[in-house]
Amino acid sequence: MQYLTSLFPDTFLKEIKSSGIEARPLNSKYGENDETEEKLELFKSRKEKVIPSQFYGIFVCVFYAVSSTVITLVNKATFTHYHFPYQDVLFLFQILFSIFFLFFFRWLKWINFQNFSFTQAKHFVILSLSFVGMVLFSLVALRLNNVPMYSALLRQTTLMVLVQEYIVLKIFQPLSQVCCIIIMCGGAIVAAWNDLHGSYSGYTMGLVTCFFTSSYTVHVKKISENESFHLFDIMLYNNVLSLFPILLLTLFSGNLQKTFEFELWSSWDFVVCFAFSSGLAFVLNYSIFLCTQVHSPLTTSVIGNLKNLVTDLVGLFAFNDVKRTPLYMTGILIATLGALLYSYFKTMTILSRSKVRSRY
Repeated sequence: MQYLTSLFPDTFLKEIKSSGIEARPLNSKYGENDETEEKLELFKSRKEKVIPSQFYGIFVCVFYAVSSTVITLVNKATFTHYHFPYQDVLFLFQILFSIFFLFFFRWLKWINFQNFSFTQAKHFVILSLSFVGMVLFSLVALRLNNVPMYSALLRQTTLMVLVQEYIVLKIFQPLSQVCCIIIMCGGAIVAAWNDLHGSYSGYTMGLVTCFFTSSYTVHVKKISENESFHLFDIMLYNNVLSLFPILLLTLFSGNLQKTFEFELWSSWDFVVCFAFSSGLAFVLNYSIFLCTQVHSPLTTSVIGNLKNLVTDLVGLFAFNDVKRTPLYMTGILIATLGALLYSYFKTMTILSRSKVRSRY
């Protein structure tokens, strides 16, 4: 197998093994075995399909950034413009819409995934618990902190992703990217410095939210490395296992009943906004899973931070709920600089890897 290892990158070793190609000595003639030649040709064709273009990784990042920005602005309009107060109910409908789209697209034969199995569900327990914990504690943190403080706390998720990547996935990022992350997180604190007042319980809930969010993205990457599960399998199990805890939350809180009594259901523009927000969750989840699978949880987290910076700037003019102080604008510029520097170093890494792969 050492001969084949020297020919092909490590990322394609699983493809070699699965194709059934036997390891031969260096002096062995493959022409003596027609079946082996056919397998080699099959592997070559498969390898050409597996290697993405050098801009594929960049496209995935942009896709996640755009979808995340759009749904954030739509959610912002739902909660701020229409004053819809039940965030847990919106999460519930987003999960329901995601499950519906999965089965609908499979019925159209656009996608394919395994049927739900309780035997396989054990592999997704940590992922689903992380997702539920992220949702529940974010609701508590948002209630105990003001919006600037809440935003500053959540942007520290990237640092926790950095740590959990090393612990769970044994990935250590380059020093240049680590410095960019520190700059970005520091800028978020500077931007919220004038509003850093609240309770220690609020700070604690915010940091717990960061922990579950980082755990969620890291375990998406870990499960995606399992050849038994494809991207849409992960989406199905995560949504189904998360459905019941969120449903119980909305029932026990009474918010589900209050939602049906909400006065704006007769307004068609609110209904369109609510449905649009629920449906976009499928696109967002797909982009998160795809970005994490192609790159890393850290890259997904950084793009999320960059998206937050964009939505903050849009919010300055669209929603008028942020104070435009010099310190706030300075912090935004520092955080933006860190995010752009990280994006630059990451892009260079993607392009260099693509050039290496194109030689084989």
